[in-house]
Order: sequence, then structure tokens, then C-alpha cells
Amino acid sequence: MTTRALLYRSGALGDTLLCLPTLDALRCAYPDAHITFAAHPAYAAPLMGDGRIEALLDAGAPPFHLLHTAPAISLAGEDDELTSLLKSFNPIILFTRDPDGAASKRLAALEEAETFIAQPFPPEGSRQHVAEWALSAHVAHAGHGAPKANISISGTNESNQSIRIQTVRHTHLKRPKDTRAPLSGSQVTAPAPLKQSPKIQQDAANYLKRIGAPAAPLLAIHPGGGGRPKWPPTTTLLALALHYCEKLEATPLLITGPADEEPTRAFARAFEKAWGVEILRLVSPPLDILSAVLARAAAYIGGDSGIAHLAALSGAPSLALFGPASDPARWAPIGPRAAFIFWDNPDEGIKKLDELTDLNV
Repeated sequence: MTTRALLYRSGALGDTLLCLPTLDALRCAYPDAHITFAAHPAYAAPLMGDGRIEALLDAGAPPFHLLHTAPAISLAGEDDELTSLLKSFNPIILFTRDPDGAASKRLAALEEAETFIAQPFPPEGSRQHVAEWALSAHVAHAGHGAPKANISISGTNESNQSIRIQTVRHTHLKRPKDTRAPLSGSQVTAPAPLKQSPKIQQDAANYLKRIGAPAAPLLAIHPGGGGRPKWPPTTTLLALALHYCEKLEATPLLITGPADEEPTRAFARAFEKAWGVEILRLVSPPLDILSAVLARAAAYIGGDSGIAHLAALSGAPSLALFGPASDPARWAPIGPRAAFIFWDNPDEGIKKLDELTDLNV
């Protein structure tokens, strides 16, 4: 009988994508399983397109609205809709807040299933990486031989000091200490890059063709995402983009979504003034198609956002720019060629970008 496993994780794009090491561990433990991921469907689409999961459920739709209520049985002795769904899975892994214990009680009622529930984020005050937290919590509970992961974070080794960036009003915050220190707990292996299906890759090629992208190397740039405190300064982003485009003769590709209009407009205006040519834009593409585009990119630069995680997990050389509102110990992108810098140091960013793309050899 085929094992049907369920992993539930409701959250934003980055939260969803950073479940990938846990999904890989689940696959290792149950190689022939049919894995269903309950998440935001648009955010999990790149995982589906890669084949890491077999099915998607919308974590924000019924019957998951019953998750934090006690299981109910009808007068006819029938389970409620959520219990009926959960009974079709074993094992079941839930990453969710459960302040009153209702979700835990619902799982406990499933006597035949192996179940696991944990908070979606590391404990308050912990600087454990979010992906490592999910993986280590699951592996510690399961004990079924899932591989230890190896999340490596590359960043700056500068000392702890106040951030002084006039464009962001968080000068009272301090840089996290020990940005090069090993992650606590288990060491998590960077997951294999996402590789979208041939159809999605062809759709990505068609997207690029429609906007007139040349065959030259592409530098993907995302100025927005994550809210205003996480928008990287235009001056830093511009310095990195100009350096890379000039050195590699790359074509810049601006990635923009509905919430990115202001930082996108500011960057495009500055870049076009310096470069003298209108910049290409990829506007709100489906995320599986964007994953395929990013996999083809020569490099990616952007702020602390879900798109940065998508770029890193898609295998692109990815440089994330962190400010005082972001903690890289918890949120640095993971991937085979991913790194971060603090955004008030563009020279460090140029060095990192050259290292990631082998331009310093």
C-alpha cells in the first residue's frame, strides 16, 4: 500500500520554500511515498513543478479552517471534514501555532497515524535558521534515518555595530553577532536545486521571448518584497547591478510584483539613467515559471524576500542584501550558490557576487 504523507505549513513564500529540506527528509524516509503539501498553492507551485511533492492542498481553505477546533462527530457517527481528510494520511506533519492545544488533540485522536506537530518558527530569541528548525524538529521526532541537513550561510564577518542607513529608520537595531558561525543544532545539507518540468521551462523561455530578453546572460534583480524595511537601498542595488552588467556584459532583468511598484520605479529610474537603456521587466509571473527563469539567470541580487529564497533554491548564484530589519541567522537564503551581505557595504557585495559567479578568477 502506498504511503500517503502530509506536511502542513501555512505562511508566506519564504516560509513555504524553506520547508524544502524537511520535504526532502520526508522523501528520504519514505522513498515511494505520495507526499501532499498543504500550503499556499501559488507559493508551493515551484515545489510541485520540480516533482518534490505529488499533490497540493490549500492550507488557507476548508477543511483546514477546523484545524484549531476540537474534532466533531455527527449524530450519525461520521467524522468532520478535516478528520476524514487526515485519516487518509500517515504520517502527518503539522507546523502551526497551537496555543490551546486543539490541533494536538485532533492529531491525538488519529490513533493509527504517526503524527507530529511543532511551532512554525524557532523559539523566540533563538537565532536558529528557520529551515534548520523545521528539519531538526521533524528529524528529532521521527528518528527514522532522515539525513542531517547542512545549511551553510555565507555572509560578512564584520563586527557587531549599529546600522546607519538613512533610507531605513531602524538605526537603533544592531547587526546580529557571529554571522559566519555554524548554525545551531543539526547541520542541514543544502537541498538539490529546484528543476522545473520541461513544460514549465518552455513556458519560461516563452515569457522571456515575449519581453524581448536576448540570449545574453541575465542578471535578475528584485528591488522590493518583504515590506519597506526590507527594501535594499537603491544606491547599493545599483552599484552591484552596474558592476555585474559591465563585467559580464549581462542583460538586467527586473522582477516585480504587485507590492513592488515603489522600489521598482526608483531602481529602474536610477539604472536607466546610468545605463542609458530601458530595463527589461518580468511582471508577476507564476512562481514555477519564475523559478525556471531564475535557474537560467547568470546571477540574482535582491533584498530579504521570498524571491531571494526562490532564486537560491533554483540554483542561481544569489546575493541577498540584508538590513537592520532582517536576521540572516534565521532568514539567509539557502542553496548551493547563495550568500548575503549587509546592505551598507556594497564593496563586500561586489566581492561576494564575483565569488558566487566565478568572476574573481
